[in-house]
Amino acid sequence: MEPCLIAGIPERLHTGDRLAATVAEDDRLFVRHLMLPLGQAYGGEIPGHSHFTDQSANSEMLNVGGTPKDVLLDVKQGEYHVGHQIACLKVKDVKELVVPNANTIKRDRTGRVTQEADIFSFDVQHDPTSCIYPHCLIRLFKNGIQVKSLNSDHMKTLIRAQFAKLAELNRSEMDQYHYDPQLLLPAN
Repeated sequence: MEPCLIAGIPERLHTGDRLAATVAEDDRLFVRHLMLPLGQAYGGEIPGHSHFTDQSANSEMLNVGGTPKDVLLDVKQGEYHVGHQIACLKVKDVKELVVPNANTIKRDRTGRVTQEADIFSFDVQHDPTSCIYPHCLIRLFKNGIQVKSLNSDHMKTLIRAQFAKLAELNRSEMDQYHYDPQLLLPAN
């Protein structure tokens, strides 16, 4: 992999000659998002989280010596995203998340189901970049086949709500991690 050429990215995050790894079931993912008002729950969505395919996150276990705040780094400028918070999602919870689309069930004239609901599920893949080794992607699947887009507004709403529920489980812990120049760790 090409070396990281962005000045503000700590060297410990550079991929260098490290290979992609399997993301462990007991790992956690950190996702950057727009700031929630103090004390407000996620509710129906993680703010600014409208991307459903190949969602970026950082692995806690693959970020050896790092901090959840590393997900706040802008990999183009090497600076921290001001005004953002971090959601924490357990890998096991993401992989176990199953969201059926009841609107796709088909029945014959007698009411017998002829087509079951489409099922949306998720997987996590380590996807290191030259500057961010712990970078991962949350992949979206429909009926076991990876999809690159989601056209149903109904399903987008349901999926947003499910991810918000998962993030809410760890919100109080993650409230301590946000962009604060006084609290950042040294660059190297």
